[in-house]
Amino acid sequence: MRQARRPSPFSASVDPEDIARFEAESRAWWDTEGPFRLLHAMNPLRLAYIRHQIGAIMPPPSTPSQPYAGLTWLDVGCGGGLLTEALAREGAAITGLDASEGAVRAAEAHARATGLANALNLQYRVGSAEDLLHEDKGPFDVITALEVLEHVADRGAFLAALGRLVRPGGLLIIATLNRTPQSLIKAVWTAEYALRLVPPGTHTWRSFVRPSELVRALETEGFTARHLTGWTYSPWTGAFALTPRKTDVNYFLTAQKG
Repeated sequence: MRQARRPSPFSASVDPEDIARFEAESRAWWDTEGPFRLLHAMNPLRLAYIRHQIGAIMPPPSTPSQPYAGLTWLDVGCGGGLLTEALAREGAAITGLDASEGAVRAAEAHARATGLANALNLQYRVGSAEDLLHEDKGPFDVITALEVLEHVADRGAFLAALGRLVRPGGLLIIATLNRTPQSLIKAVWTAEYALRLVPPGTHTWRSFVRPSELVRALETEGFTARHLTGWTYSPWTGAFALTPRKTDVNYFLTAQKG
């Protein structure tokens, strides 16, 4: 695992207030009962969705135990590495990218603790997608940006950067929140303030994006939407499930470049 580097001075998509909020909680990334417990719980659903999309659109892997071997991957907004580590273990040559230095340090520390620190297919980087463009990094076969889009300061700049970082034929997999009355009630009022599933102030409802808006924005950057599905979480049972016809709160979108 190569060491993280500091970001460059400019990053139009980075929201300093959001980064400060995550920075304050960075030591708790791998606490399964802490402020990121919901992300720990939903990781199996995220991995299952990614696996299905890769299998449906890209050639089948030569090694079933390493389904992502040979794929170059960028995990944007990687946080403490919950998803990044799992993908590295399945063979992806992956870079975990986050604007929070504390989050990246937590990811590196966990990689050392779990024996992944010397893995050649895993590296972490402090910075933004624009930073990688500035340094002429990429292109990548796959980019994941899960629970990130609702936190960026400039959505257009962010998607433009991702569009230039994905190779032709490559995939961009996004998970984010729909801007609907239902998401205001469930994702903000209920999840943050009533049930305290995530820390209050985590989300700003006006930053949520409708699927139709996202599809149009991605088309501008040369992507074609391939798959859209919603997902739900029951706080009473702790169960996550994909809901193909119900995207009013949370949803996944897979798009292909070119």
